[in-house]
Amino acid sequence: MNDAEVDVTYPLVHNGVTRGNVVIQAIGEDPQDIHDGADIELGETYIMYQVPTAPDADSTAFIKVGQFQIPFGLLAVYDPHLQLTQPLYSESLGIRNDYGIAISGRFYSILNYDLSVTRGVGPSVIGQVDPTEVVNFRLGRTFHPGTSTINFGGSMLAGRLPDTTIDAKHPFAVLLPPSGRVRADQGYINKSRIAADATLLNKRVTARGEAVVGADNDNRVLGYYVSGEYMVNSKVGAIVARSYWRYPVSDSFTSSDQLGVTYAMSPNLTWRGLYEGLHDRPKDMQTTASNRFTVQLLFRF
Repeated sequence: MNDAEVDVTYPLVHNGVTRGNVVIQAIGEDPQDIHDGADIELGETYIMYQVPTAPDADSTAFIKVGQFQIPFGLLAVYDPHLQLTQPLYSESLGIRNDYGIAISGRFYSILNYDLSVTRGVGPSVIGQVDPTEVVNFRLGRTFHPGTSTINFGGSMLAGRLPDTTIDAKHPFAVLLPPSGRVRADQGYINKSRIAADATLLNKRVTARGEAVVGADNDNRVLGYYVSGEYMVNSKVGAIVARSYWRYPVSDSFTSSDQLGVTYAMSPNLTWRGLYEGLHDRPKDMQTTASNRFTVQLLFRF
């Protein structure tokens, strides 16, 4: 078994009203690209509490402390850790979960914001001295045209994060396991990132996308991710996705073309399958083409 997960959520109640939660996510995993990596890891593990605001302010604010998903780009509105397709965080940031403090909320029910300051070393890592703080801010806007819901967001991030460049020693794009455990064997590098993201929900269609630009030290990087999912009926669905990331050296890139299907045998049992056509060009090397097949069984009980 590649991974098994247990999630615990405990509500924090004040005067009969739920004001926040304590969240603990324990994941037993054995990632294929981490040597002797079988272990039990903590995923998202945090305390979140609602800060009181003025009754007429039409706004909310939540403080989050602990280990959580960095709210950059699509990660602010999408939890991909057990999904078939993944946005650009592995290649762009080299990290998904990190520990620190964040504040998030909404203005006037249509503007949502996220501000986080985290350590930059990934989950369950204590005592690293190389990285410095990672500062991230995202502002989003939600629209409701007709029967659709659309959210647009813009993000800015800066800090010291794992180096994800691919070369002769690391010829393939970094994959992060479900816990978000960081493989930082290439060290850390100063990164700056700007992202635009969008999510569309409309009846049977779910579409997501993000575009990211920035720099590793002073070297430019860029990439994009797009996906679309269509539910043919209540049981059968299809998903297509594409991602591309260009590393600091201009001839080095990673791309992935993906096609997946889902089939819900019952409300508690769902099969998922995904085919990926992968292309990786390490620094100063030729492009390597490969294929990957993933099968998931989701069982709710």
